[in-house]
Amino acid sequence: MFRNKGDIIKCGKSVFLLLGAYSFLFVGCKVLPPVDTRIRQYKGMEIYDEIMLRNHGIKTYSAGRVLINIVDDDQVLNMRGAVRINKDSVIMISVSAFAGIEAARIKLTSDSVKIIDRINNIYFAGSYEDSGRFLPLPVSFNFVQGFFFASAINFIDEFEYLSEDERIYNFENELLTVQIKTNFFSGVKMNYDLARISLDPDFMVRNIDLLSGDKKMYASLNYGSYNVYDGFSLPESIEMYYLSHNLPMKATLRIGRIELNRDLTFPFSVPERYRRIEN
Repeated sequence: MFRNKGDIIKCGKSVFLLLGAYSFLFVGCKVLPPVDTRIRQYKGMEIYDEIMLRNHGIKTYSAGRVLINIVDDDQVLNMRGAVRINKDSVIMISVSAFAGIEAARIKLTSDSVKIIDRINNIYFAGSYEDSGRFLPLPVSFNFVQGFFFASAINFIDEFEYLSEDERIYNFENELLTVQIKTNFFSGVKMNYDLARISLDPDFMVRNIDLLSGDKKMYASLNYGSYNVYDGFSLPESIEMYYLSHNLPMKATLRIGRIELNRDLTFPFSVPERYRRIEN
């Protein structure tokens, strides 16, 4: 049992570092003919249509090799991980910290979070709101799914408003940037959060900046290289910076061995001797 909220946050940060999973923390972008870059102005509804063309066909996603480098103050962690996603249903993330031995496992559904910390023999099971009490960066199911799929439409539910948006958006320096209001930070009661999404001329996500409504949490995602898997372009290199509870952290991910639309299982069981983290 924790003595105070500070102990909970401290423990949560420790678990978070071991997991590396929320640093994993967009569905696939199908390869299409290049967009005519001579066209520099788009209405919101046209942007929406272009994004939707890149958001169909993926039902399951598996990344068998994820290399994670996390820098937290003076501490550097290098880990390996694996990710399985059944679109809009369940996500499972496994992290190995030492000699290929699993250190932690996370299972996410639309309304629940389960975490096993095998280093400390503890586990958490509860809602996203509850997880936000001790995880440095509480996020939603769509955030995590969107992170790997690199699809703006999946990442931001409210993005659909663009389908009726008659405003004109311009490409500047090969990027088109859309700013919208949303609620991507789960478990935090506040006014609207802000999201700035930058798309390249092929409407692939290149950068996303997220700022919570109370301005206490900030995250920046930068997408480097993409590769084609079964006709879909998916990110292989992602850099992330975030600031939460005055704790800055940087993470770099290299993602490989991606397979799509395969049959997947999501095994998750907690040993009886493990102690549950109380909400």
